[in-house]
Amino acid sequence: EEFLRQNIGRHLTLSEIARHLKISESLLSHRFKEETSISPMMRHAELRIEFAKNLILKGEKLKSVAEMTGYGDEYHLSKMFKKIAGVTPRIYRKTVL
Repeated sequence: EEFLRQNIGRHLTLSEIARHLKISESLLSHRFKEETSISPMMRHAELRIEFAKNLILKGEKLKSVAEMTGYGDEYHLSKMFKKIAGVTPRIYRKTVL
């Protein structure tokens, strides 16, 4: 999890995470899911969206939030944000602020 947090601002692959931990992708996936009940990739996505929420609350523009969280553009950020948070970043901003 620490590696995921350290790389919150970029897109990671399962292969990169496994290489960093010096274990196979399969072992990583199984152990991580066993301990957390979600995949390492979904956990990384959740961390990135939590970071995005904080940036949105600080008034950052969505384009900047997308860049800082490792999403290529606002569209990809919005798509993942809605999948994880249940609402789009714009709606989140309006309802929370």
